[in-house]
Amino acid sequence: MKAIQTIIGFGITFAITYFHWTGLIAAGLVAAFAFKDLKKSLAAGFLFGLIVWILFLAYTVYNGILEKYIAMGMVFYLSILIPLLIPTLTASVRGLVE
Repeated sequence: MKAIQTIIGFGITFAITYFHWTGLIAAGLVAAFAFKDLKKSLAAGFLFGLIVWILFLAYTVYNGILEKYIAMGMVFYLSILIPLLIPTLTASVRGLVE
């Protein structure tokens, strides 16, 4: 039952992330409270961010703007860091709750 709730939670946060970046924070909170171990929470938050970034990369390929996206320089690098760090850092809340 807990696994189903976790999957539903990540699905909802993915839908939120599609419209606004605050879904990344919500995903980190889901990861923090879905797992009892800090390492698993951090890994889940990081994995969620990685999936979001890979899907965004696929979106840019689909629209034919990958080259322009990579050529943006600092924005490109920030767009890699933001989805990876925000859910991971938010999942670290698990360390405070323990």
